[in-house]
Amino acid sequence: MRAAGVAPNVITYNALIRACGKSGKWELSRKAFVEMMAVGVAPNTFTFNSLITSCSVDWRWEEALAIYEEMKAAGVAANAFTLQSLVRACEDAGEWDKARQLHEEAKSLNLTTTLRDRYSLDGTARPVVRTVFDAFEDDFRTL
Repeated sequence: MRAAGVAPNVITYNALIRACGKSGKWELSRKAFVEMMAVGVAPNTFTFNSLITSCSVDWRWEEALAIYEEMKAAGVAANAFTLQSLVRACEDAGEWDKARQLHEEAKSLNLTTTLRDRYSLDGTARPVVRTVFDAFEDDFRTL
C-alpha cells in the first residue's frame, strides 16, 4: 500500500487488525495497532472491539481487559459489543466475578449485555435440576 503511495487510514488498519484476529493471530493484531498509533492514525471503537475480540478468541482475557483500559484512556467510547465481548471472555475463562462486574458497568453505561450463569456453562446445574425435578415428580405421584 505504501509502495503505491497510498497512506493507510483507520479503515485499512481496522481491516488488518480484524483479519489478523479472525485468523487467530492476536499478536499481529496488537502489532498492527501499535504501528497504527505510531503513524498517528487514531483508533475508533471498531479498532478496539477488533483487538478485544482477537484476544478473547485466543483466551487472552487479561489482555482484552488491558485493551479496554487503553480504550477508556484514549477517550474512545465503548458500545454494547465491547462490553459483551469482555463479559464473554471472562465467562469463558471462568472469571465470573469480573464478568459480573463488567455486566454491571455495561448497565451503568445504559448498554445491554447478557450474563450467562456459570452453572449453565459448566454443567454443574444438571444434578441440581434433576434433584428438583425428581422431588416434584414424587409430589405429583402422591396427588
